[in-house]
This record gives sequence, structure tokens and C-alpha cells, in this order.
Amino acid sequence: MSALRRNSSNPPPYYYDLSPEQQKNWMKTTRRMEKNEQLRAEYSPFQSPSNFTVIHLHHYSSIETVEELIMMARATHIYTIDTESQVINQ
Repeated sequence: MSALRRNSSNPPPYYYDLSPEQQKNWMKTTRRMEKNEQLRAEYSPFQSPSNFTVIHLHHYSSIETVEELIMMARATHIYTIDTESQVINQ
């Protein structure tokens, strides 16, 4: 089911009461929402395999942990880097 309620080719009546900058922002947001809806229809959501290991590195990570990860990285051929740290629990 689509959550999109905006349509760039048929803006609501209040759109014409907005300032030019607000209209520009409204249209930009609407087009972005339309693109997201198109991508949702085209692609299925990413499902991470259960054998993935999530590792968070930060300044408290031990040298041993970093060295172990370097060794594992040398033998790794496929990997994913999540820079936003968004985990979807199912």
C-alpha cells in the first residue's frame, strides 16, 4: 500500500498560497517522495542474511579488535558498510 498522498502534477489548493520558496520546497519534497515510491515498487526491501556480523568501531575499540578485523578484511571478498547504523528488527 502506498503512503504517498502528494502529486506533483496536481498540487493541493493551499500550494498556491505558499511563498515561491515554500512552493519550491514542496515540489522538491513531492518529487523525492514520488521517486521513493517508484523505487519501493521496483525493488524489494534489503534482507540481511542471518550470518552477517555487525561490528561497531569507535575510539574505545581495542587494538586487538582492530587487528582481528584487519585480518578478517584481508580474507573478505564481499562486504557491506552501513554508515547510518539503521538496524531493522523483524
